[in-house]
Amino acid sequence: GTLRKFRKPERLGIAAHVHRIRPEQRTYVDVESIDALRHIRRYDVPPVVLERLGETGAWHIAWQVSVPLDGKSAFGSLGTDPTMVSPPVEIASADYPFVIVRMACRCGHGASSAQFYWLSGSTRAYCEDTSICFPVLADGELHDYLVDLRRDPHGSSTCMSSWMRAGTVTRLRFDPMQHPGEFQIAQISFLG
Repeated sequence: GTLRKFRKPERLGIAAHVHRIRPEQRTYVDVESIDALRHIRRYDVPPVVLERLGETGAWHIAWQVSVPLDGKSAFGSLGTDPTMVSPPVEIASADYPFVIVRMACRCGHGASSAQFYWLSGSTRAYCEDTSICFPVLADGELHDYLVDLRRDPHGSSTCMSSWMRAGTVTRLRFDPMQHPGEFQIAQISFLG
């Protein structure tokens, strides 16, 4: 799907239930129908913060990510596949079919794409079949992205997505952009 821009997030019908979506922020939505968010539940993934990297229960850097030494909150993307891996999680995939990501990216291209991967059950490795990719703006500004995990990433309208079939998701991998540059992740929450 293409991203649709909403200047007034109240049009989403969820502004009263999901904090950090405010009129002054730009919200980009990649869902066919916002009506699916009638009953909001949230699963907040632990924040991606510099001070906690490497600690138990924190995200860790897998590859192509630099940590700033000057205390800035932006990470560096050192290539085309910067990757961070979550601490263990327990997300009932069918109960949380949307993810909202608040993040900023900057690179010389003006746009990039982000990708979520997940592990569950007997899945032992991250692969394209258990992932979803979505476009992101790379202008250095914070943006909210609401991604519909119910859709089949290969475009089939009749196939249930691997997220919806996953059962309990136990770990996440997040590739915030696909170009060298810098990024900041302010929030990752799963909604249902």
